[in-house]
Amino acid sequence: MSALVAAKTNDLSREEWLEVRRQGVGGSDAAAIAGVSPFASRLSVYLEKVQPVEDVEPTECQRFGNLLEDVVAREFARRTGFRVRRRNAVLRHPEHPWMLANLDRLVSDGERGPAILEVKTRSAYARSAWEAGVPLDVQYQVQHYLAVTGYSRAYVAVLLGGSDYRQARIERDEEFIEELTRLEQAFWFEHVLAGVPPEPDGSEASSVSLRRLYPTAVLDSEVILPDHAEELVRELAEARAEAKAKDQDVSRLENQVKALMADAETAYLPGIERPVCTWKSQTRTSIDSKALRAAEPEVAARFEKTTESRTFRFSLKED
Repeated sequence: MSALVAAKTNDLSREEWLEVRRQGVGGSDAAAIAGVSPFASRLSVYLEKVQPVEDVEPTECQRFGNLLEDVVAREFARRTGFRVRRRNAVLRHPEHPWMLANLDRLVSDGERGPAILEVKTRSAYARSAWEAGVPLDVQYQVQHYLAVTGYSRAYVAVLLGGSDYRQARIERDEEFIEELTRLEQAFWFEHVLAGVPPEPDGSEASSVSLRRLYPTAVLDSEVILPDHAEELVRELAEARAEAKAKDQDVSRLENQVKALMADAETAYLPGIERPVCTWKSQTRTSIDSKALRAAEPEVAARFEKTTESRTFRFSLKED
């Protein structure tokens, strides 16, 4: 079984590459779909697939990560003696066309045919996550790539904090791949193609995604939450009251209530006259510091900008 070529990346613009990514589930999506990604959530991946996103400049961390990728790949080749080369294509699973792979590098080690090389650069703060081996989110990404390509193994090379280099070998795990394929298939057909957003979790990625889905509230709008929301609201009240409650628990419950509210300002539980929560838009005027630095101080007022956000307030008080 050989992977198909979905697109050659040599001459693709970044916009075209992003459009290809929207046509299926990629390796960087796998951990989020499984709920183990520290960087993304099921909801954020869903939005990337169904809503065109305005491209933004990469952060300094991302830019230097891209620059260092080739350095780490060359160091892997030096230490192992293996031949390492680029695969300038987005690959597609031959049986599941919605499974895509954009590989960092291919490895030839003279043993059992080609293998995958996944390159990572992380800050020194991530060192603890790598102490026990390859983190779970990277394992999901690599097993996804092995599923698409049909290869039997992969290597991971990581540079931590700019000076701590590590590498590992990961074997193909058929049970892992079977379960991951099932999760990705359900996500793709039941959410992306069906246009049904997955339930948000308590991650910052989900909170950001909800702000993208419902950026402003309709003025004076109200909504009666569905019957099943009563248990959710009571759980949220208990979580907020618990001194030991984890922030993620509160955030998860708040995000689920926000998803039920959509663009409504005020929400009520069935049979309760007092509103249970509000999620209203608010505006703030501030100085655009980036524009200000490029202009004369005395004309700073010309660069005022107004931003709008929504504040979520919750109070469960029954009559």
